[in-house]
Amino acid sequence: MSSLQIPYYVWKTEQQIQERVRELAGQIEADFAGDQLYVLGILRGCFVFMADLIRNIELDVFIHFINLYYRDVPMEHAGMREVEETVVYPSFQYEGKNILIVGSVLDTGVVNNHLLEQIRVQQPRKLRLAMLIDKKFMRKVDLRADYVAFEDERNDYIFGYGLEYGESQRNLPYLAKLK
Repeated sequence: MSSLQIPYYVWKTEQQIQERVRELAGQIEADFAGDQLYVLGILRGCFVFMADLIRNIELDVFIHFINLYYRDVPMEHAGMREVEETVVYPSFQYEGKNILIVGSVLDTGVVNNHLLEQIRVQQPRKLRLAMLIDKKFMRKVDLRADYVAFEDERNDYIFGYGLEYGESQRNLPYLAKLK
C-alpha cells in the first residue's frame, strides 16, 4: 500500500488501532454521559484518529479544528517552538461547554499546555485531552493526557494513520516506524 522507498515496519496494525479507539471512545462517552461534547482537533495529524474516535461516541458531538502557528525561538532553546497564534475553525466560545481536544503526538507538551491554558481562561465546564501517541520521556512541562491510545518509549519517527512522512503516508491504515 505504501510507496515509501525506505525501510519501515508496522508498529500498530489497523485492528489494534481500531480496538484501542473503541476503548477510548467508551471511556469518553462514560465521562461525558448525557452531555454535548465539543471536539477540537489539532490540525493536521489528528484528523484520522479524530474521525474514528467520534464515530464511536454516542453523544451529541460538535466538531471544530484548531490550527496552531509556530515561530522559531532562539538557538539556546533548540527543539522548542513557541505558539505564535491559535486559530479555531469555526471560532466559538468555550464557556460552560464540554471540550475534548484531540491531537496526534504528545511529546514536550509545551504546545498542548499553551492551548489548554488558552481554553481554561474561558472556563469550560470540562476540558479533556485525547492523544493518539504519548511520548512521556520527552515532556518539558507537567502535562498528562486524559486519554491515550498508545505510548511510545523511544524517539522513533512514527507515521501513517494521519501522521505524515514527508507530507505523505497519512493515508496508511496502520502506524509505522522507520527501521
